[in-house]
Amino acid sequence: MNVTVKKPLSTHKKAHLGYQITFETENPNGRLSISYVNKGDATLLYKNHKIGTGKFPEVDQDADSSKSIELGLSGSSGPLPDDVETSIQDKRGKKHVSLSIRMDVPVTMKGLGGIKLRRKEINVVCTFKVSSLGAGKDVLSQKCQSKFK
Repeated sequence: MNVTVKKPLSTHKKAHLGYQITFETENPNGRLSISYVNKGDATLLYKNHKIGTGKFPEVDQDADSSKSIELGLSGSSGPLPDDVETSIQDKRGKKHVSLSIRMDVPVTMKGLGGIKLRRKEINVVCTFKVSSLGAGKDVLSQKCQSKFK
């Protein structure tokens, strides 16, 4: 997982930061491919305070494969928590911050030959600690859990 803070394109006072999160998905099933539908929701949180939201991109993943996915999130309105703001300003990678991301993504399973088998929703929750949101962006620890609804 990799996390990047995106500066707003607008110089307007009310423009909010964005976040770019890159992570790997794994499909260990050797027979079924997965299509992630772009109607999935993603929410970035700091201590249950929503700091970013976005839609999960539409992605097809082959059976028995891993894939890198980039998720773009818009910053939420309102002031950021002090710890998050301090971490964004940190250029040395010393202001660690713990975040979590929740994703609810509709998926379609496909069998060999592209036959659609079923549609389900997968719920993924990842908690992770980054060295800083301003400089290092190194993920120091992470734990993800997923389950089908």
